[in-house]
Amino acid sequence: MQYSHKFQTHFTFSEFMATAGSWQHLVDGIQQLRGPTHTPTAIRKVVRELFVASRGARDNVNKVLLVITDGKTYGDNTPLADVVAEAEGKGIVRYAIGVGEAFSDTDAKRELNTIGSWPSKDYVFQVQDFSALESIRQALQDKIFAIEGVSHSKYT
Repeated sequence: MQYSHKFQTHFTFSEFMATAGSWQHLVDGIQQLRGPTHTPTAIRKVVRELFVASRGARDNVNKVLLVITDGKTYGDNTPLADVVAEAEGKGIVRYAIGVGEAFSDTDAKRELNTIGSWPSKDYVFQVQDFSALESIRQALQDKIFAIEGVSHSKYT
């Protein structure tokens, strides 16, 4: 799911599993949404609308949510602590990645640390720009697949 002040689901777990390993076409053509950052509402929507059996989420597997954001929440009155507690209550492991200069601010760093699971040093990343995401890809991929206990060669 992608978000700004709008929310767009690009594919579900069911659609991903139906790709039989050729998932790249699911992300081809996705263009970044622009606008105010409504991170708490986005997390709530993912927890309630994607991490559900009707969308292919399975009860018997670990669940991982990766939040990539280029700005501090703006214009969203949904309490971040509430939605993080909801995700935590469903056993969802959360990674937070802050992209850009917005996260040099103390409040913005606190927001990332709230989003990420504990301890934040293991679940929160910061990069300078979107192209720098590649620099943390392997470390993040290793951490996520370690949670699942599977080889990542099938999905890369």
